[in-house]
Amino acid sequence: RPYDVADFDLLAAYIVDSALVVGFLLIPMQELVRRGHAGMGAVRLYLGIYPPSSLPSRKTTVEAKAWQAQYYFPVKDRYSEEDYERVAVILRDCKKSDTGVDLILA
Repeated sequence: RPYDVADFDLLAAYIVDSALVVGFLLIPMQELVRRGHAGMGAVRLYLGIYPPSSLPSRKTTVEAKAWQAQYYFPVKDRYSEEDYERVAVILRDCKKSDTGVDLILA
């Protein structure tokens, strides 16, 4: 069964290559609902994850890779202010999702 909107606020998916975490996605629940992966109107029973290094060939997987790109973060030794701002925006969007959970942003 698909996840309900109240199950969680943010999906964190880690990308592993040769036993090393090389990146991660932070996808807000409302984006999963909007894309048909969660909630009452869910039409997709699974979520394929497509990191920038992937080379999908089907139209639907190319489209999924495109929308997921905004939520992808490569693992780095040092993150930029832009990276931190992207995370803050995603977390603020989760806070606005009205799931009854308050996020505290420092």
